[in-house]
Amino acid sequence: MPFPFAILLLALPVLELAGLIFVGREMGVLPVLAWAILSAIAGVNLLRITGWVTARKVHDAMRRGKMPMGEMFEGAALSIASILLIIPGFLTDAIGLLLLIAPLRTALGAAVAARTAAEAVRRRDDGVVEGEFTVVDTPPDGTPEGPVEPLRPLPPPEADKRS
Repeated sequence: MPFPFAILLLALPVLELAGLIFVGREMGVLPVLAWAILSAIAGVNLLRITGWVTARKVHDAMRRGKMPMGEMFEGAALSIASILLIIPGFLTDAIGLLLLIAPLRTALGAAVAARTAAEAVRRRDDGVVEGEFTVVDTPPDGTPEGPVEPLRPLPPPEADKRS
């Protein structure tokens, strides 16, 4: 999975630049610059507000004794949307705007939670302990072969001589 992600990261700036050039030819340079500046301003303001709102929602959920997983995911999704709006380009802006739609964020959170739960079930310990063993033949009466020596006690630890 890391290889396609690396390809996407390398291709994203090229796609964004191509989109800016294409739209700049069709609409002109000033509308493209205005869009890039306004989306960056909106992203910065959203990022600033998102931190406080998320911290407040997490605090309220914890005071009620509830795990704030949904609130934390929503805050992370809004932060990612803010960062995508700050990055100039139409593709990142479109993805950022999609993350601002609450039902899509909720569906994405449910999909991530389901995938995480399925991965946890797949990795669950099934209780099987693997190991190696050696069969030792003992006489029928159960006594081991040969004499058994008692264990000697460990010597006491040496005292610290730096006094």
